[in-house]
Amino acid sequence: MKNIALTVRLQSEKENCFCACLDVGHCAVTGHDPVKAIYALGDRLEAVHMHDTDYKRDMHTLPLTAQMDHYAIARALKKSGYSGDYTLEADTFLERFAPEFHQDALMFMGVLCLFYIIYVVVEYWPEIVEGFNRGWSGE
Repeated sequence: MKNIALTVRLQSEKENCFCACLDVGHCAVTGHDPVKAIYALGDRLEAVHMHDTDYKRDMHTLPLTAQMDHYAIARALKKSGYSGDYTLEADTFLERFAPEFHQDALMFMGVLCLFYIIYVVVEYWPEIVEGFNRGWSGE
């Protein structure tokens, strides 16, 4: 948490000069707890990149397909009052499938994303919906 503590200290010295984008997978693979990072960053947290990892590799795979506790992360975001942007990342998800299975894998990806949004993200509805809406509209 050294880097997060430094960021928070810098932010407190110059008000409103910094905001943060927390990539939960990068946080995890560097040995940091994403939940603690959410609380440490506080109201400076304005964007979250959500993906999954095994805590060893920067997998960038679909949430709920590796080892991270996305429910704990969602609860921390809700408790901290987070209302910023929220990006689901899964840019390596298809790599584990042979090309002939990509269409089925994409369908699974879509269903899992809907499940994720309904059963994980909705836990702190409606604040996060505004972040999704900003992403969809390109604001």
